[in-house]
Amino acid sequence: MANSSTLNCSCLEQCPAEIFLELFKYIPLHQLYYGFYNLNQRINDILRSVTELSLTLNKPEDIDDAAVDFFASSIYHLNVQHPIAIKFNRFPSLRSIVSLLPRDRQLRCIKSKDLPNLTHLTLGFAAIWDCEIMARLCQRIISNKFPKLRYCSLWPPVFDTEAVIIQTPLLTHIELKEGNLDDLCVVLNSCPKDGGAFERILALLIFITKTN
Repeated sequence: MANSSTLNCSCLEQCPAEIFLELFKYIPLHQLYYGFYNLNQRINDILRSVTELSLTLNKPEDIDDAAVDFFASSIYHLNVQHPIAIKFNRFPSLRSIVSLLPRDRQLRCIKSKDLPNLTHLTLGFAAIWDCEIMARLCQRIISNKFPKLRYCSLWPPVFDTEAVIIQTPLLTHIELKEGNLDDLCVVLNSCPKDGGAFERILALLIFITKTN
């Protein structure tokens, strides 16, 4: 029996790193860290190679967890369940952010220089008091300040219809909740006009949901 256990352990240690990386995809971030970190140097090195991790922040203090600090550069998807400010530049590989109840200070932290790889952004503005913050952020979104952004959901959108708009070639999916015709026009004006403008406008999927 002892020999069998030793053999199984030895076989596990000899598994290629690719197998560990594939298995680790199915283990939540915190369990991955507290279950495997510091078992040995090889496992530590493999953990540092993990990518495309997801993180949910239920409370402001969750960001101070040791697991979050260790995997910060490997976190691609962030779901924020609280309204407090976050230093998004701690997550240089971040691809997507979902925050449905952010407040003013958290929205101020959503800066293009801190989120160079952002492709998906979902924001709710129900808890916002400063409409200027909302308007400035919406303007940056449809003016290519986030050059890799492909999908965006805004609830509700706040657009300045008089502002100058820079076209957004990669932003192809926009969801406007509680939007209106003016919002629709602003979004359409952000579509590229060169080389097949009509087709690109048709390709832009806009879902406007009006709630009573």
